[in-house]
Amino acid sequence: MQAVQPHQGRGLHYEVVDRQLPARGGQLLIDTRGKEVVARNFQHRVWREEDGLVIMEERQVSDDWGRLDCRWIILDGSRRQEFSLSHRLYSAAELAALLRDCGFGHIRSCGDFAGAPYDQNAKRLIVVAQKTPALDNPAIE
Repeated sequence: MQAVQPHQGRGLHYEVVDRQLPARGGQLLIDTRGKEVVARNFQHRVWREEDGLVIMEERQVSDDWGRLDCRWIILDGSRRQEFSLSHRLYSAAELAALLRDCGFGHIRSCGDFAGAPYDQNAKRLIVVAQKTPALDNPAIE
């Protein structure tokens, strides 16, 4: 698989989405934790035991709530592993705008897979979008 540059520097891989879906009617489903959900439940440090392991997580918000940087330390007896990752946070409105820029319409956001509203009680950010014809959307090249 070749590397793909983000569309207009916005972080959404337009080229991959465009090649993978039919020109008309293809649907995209995104299941993530929205920025609003992360902010509501944010904890800087979390420790837990799971299956005999001690898992320590440290989280830091960066880029004006644009990213969540995480460090995980996993202890298994005398063995210690450390992992770091950073992921992009999107609000429902930001994700919808990016999808529209990439040629999607009929965008619907939900708070769970049962179709609950994406509101202050949402557990996840579920977005379903449908690919619209390129002729109807000047953002499609």
